[in-house]
Amino acid sequence: MCGIVGIVSRPPSRPTPSAAELLERLDTAIADEHPTPHLVAVDTLLRGVPGVLALAERFELVAGIVARLDQLDARVDELDRELERGWSAHAVEQRSAELIALRDVLWAIRHDRLRTVRAVAELAGRGAGEPALAAYMAIQQ
Repeated sequence: MCGIVGIVSRPPSRPTPSAAELLERLDTAIADEHPTPHLVAVDTLLRGVPGVLALAERFELVAGIVARLDQLDARVDELDRELERGWSAHAVEQRSAELIALRDVLWAIRHDRLRTVRAVAELAGRGAGEPALAAYMAIQQ
């Protein structure tokens, strides 16, 4: 059996997210008791070519995102420890489900979105323009 995959790219239909928008959403996630919806929005903004264009060669922005993800990872660890404090079975089950969703989106941003940007940047090389980044995004996929 042979599997051949083709990726057909097209111009993005959404704008490139700004650094301010990304960092504000991450800061809101840090401040909110329920950060997952805010992180899902960040993950969505960083998908595809717009995400690559937002982060390619923007080392300070990537560092800012990683620092905020680190804060949220520490919060997940803290919430994990709270689960061991004798909550009801229903509460533990509900909090565990929330933690799983939170861990999943944190992992997606750190390991899918940021890793994709690094891979595309390595393929495209320094100073690559939008068309080259879009083309290498298709290759990386």
